Amino acid sequence: ERVVFFKHGILMGTLAAGEHLMEEGTVPFLDALVVRPITGGDHYVAELFFVRDAEHIHHVQARDLGTFNDIASRHVVTIHFSARFAVRVTRADALITTLGGQWEGAAARVGEFLDARLRSLLSAAVGQLLSTMPVLQVVSNQHNEMIGRHVQQAAAPEFEANGLMFTRFLELEFKLDEASAAALRDFGSAQADLSIQREGASLAVQPGFMNYHLVQGQRAALEGLGQGLSTGNMHGVGLGLGGMAPLPAPAPMAFTGSAASLPLPAQPSTLDVRAVRPAGALETTWYLKTERGAEGPLTAKQLSMRLAAEPGDPGAREVQAAGSGTWQLLSSVPGLAALFPAPAPALPAPTSAPAPASAAPSFEALLRAQGSNRALQLSDVDEFVLALSREQPGADMPSVRAQAARRLRARGFQFPEDG
Repeated sequence: ERVVFFKHGILMGTLAAGEHLMEEGTVPFLDALVVRPITGGDHYVAELFFVRDAEHIHHVQARDLGTFNDIASRHVVTIHFSARFAVRVTRADALITTLGGQWEGAAARVGEFLDARLRSLLSAAVGQLLSTMPVLQVVSNQHNEMIGRHVQQAAAPEFEANGLMFTRFLELEFKLDEASAAALRDFGSAQADLSIQREGASLAVQPGFMNYHLVQGQRAALEGLGQGLSTGNMHGVGLGLGGMAPLPAPAPMAFTGSAASLPLPAQPSTLDVRAVRPAGALETTWYLKTERGAEGPLTAKQLSMRLAAEPGDPGAREVQAAGSGTWQLLSSVPGLAALFPAPAPALPAPTSAPAPASAAPSFEALLRAQGSNRALQLSDVDEFVLALSREQPGADMPSVRAQAARRLRARGFQFPEDG
């Protein structure tokens, strides 16, 4: 402890802990305390204040730190904090004359000062961090050591002027209030669903993925057709699946060769996320302008996945390179424009219906073309089915297939049985 002497409210001096002889050689300010004019004797009059200069632990219960804007979700959130920290009195006379005062409530006033200054300094430090990182990183408490050192350094000049020293943090914790935590959970769930949809859209437009499933579907269709014709059981086998609903009658079409030689549909114009990326676009992060504001930062791959899930021309969207501060059309950025091929030009409207390239052969014409050959391959049978379907546009495909099989067998034709 340390004792502080006042006389008539004026600071006279201080003495450290220990034994002190009450004589002027030992107590330099003793003469100023002596009262002689009235009694003629050596009487001492003074107000004494005993101040502990050992380290003092101060505890701040959980309380509101303030509201902040989360840069990740753009939500306004409320953060609470609690803390235990230590202070020490470095100048007892300054503590009493500038902060505590000479009254019995001095200790409570010092406690209020510590609470208010800690909240203000923590709020400033957290606000500065939230300008560069999401709020969930701050309330994870992984940066508390850094925040604590910053607060100690910021508090030092003001505390010193009041005779105090902020020595250390013992505990420091941040957490969101319940409403803010629930809002961020909902936002995170929505973002996860959107990310899954974007990844799916990115896979679906890759040429290899599309061609693989197209070929597999055609193979199943031809296998089902062959099995149905060879057995005469045509119910639901058009795509190799049992119990299928009747297929609509196909529109008339020119057909030569076997069903297996039908050309694949033209590959639609898509976003090819496997395109070779220029180094500049690959290494730069981007922001995308949306109706809700800027979205990002995004890598070039994430940007291409993001735009693949939306209709419209990607080149007409506005983007901004991180740190540039300038918005520009995506099509004007050479590194990004290579990721987004220009859409195919629209075909002009036909002035009249085009004439068929050649007349498709009828069922009877195909019979005559076979001559005396009564052995058919499955590809030959496919042609008879297509010819008969053109002659009976109102009939369903299973009936047409069954009728073709019966007529071929009645004429003595043979084709592979279901083995």
